[in-house]
Amino acid sequence: MHPGYGFLSENPSFATALNNHGITFVGPSADAIRLMGSKSESKLTMIKAGIPVIPGYNGSIQDMETLKQEALKIGTPLLIKATFGGGGKGMRLVRDIKDFTELCKSAKNEGKRAFGNDSVILEKFIEKPRYIKWIYHEGTLKFKSSVIPMETMSTFLREIVALKEDIRKLLKKLLLY
Repeated sequence: MHPGYGFLSENPSFATALNNHGITFVGPSADAIRLMGSKSESKLTMIKAGIPVIPGYNGSIQDMETLKQEALKIGTPLLIKATFGGGGKGMRLVRDIKDFTELCKSAKNEGKRAFGNDSVILEKFIEKPRYIKWIYHEGTLKFKSSVIPMETMSTFLREIVALKEDIRKLLKKLLLY
């Protein structure tokens, strides 16, 4: 059974129930769905696999004093993210550390209401990210768009293309983890 997208496809209990009744769930395993549902667990898995992640705090100690100390270590700007969030819910941008406590309480409250859990992770906010989406298919890496005119390739993009082998090795490592 293919669960579609969203609600049932992200429910590990649904995947388990189908498998327990001999129905093949077309999608990731229940364990993988559980892992994807927690930003904290996902980041820990990436770190264990040697995959670089955005610096931050994803610990289980969630009292305000600990979170504020970790925020001070990270520095501003930083993002507060609901651990089990999605769609921007439970996410707050902190530009000034004096606003941290209020924004953190707000993120925790929204996470609790929307996802039944008020835990958060903290991440360094990347002001001007450069986003290049790669597709891993049959052992090769490709850009999402199949045609990239050479005249529009920035220096940065050429540097990313030059890193293709390193990215391939990281993906292979992650897929085999």
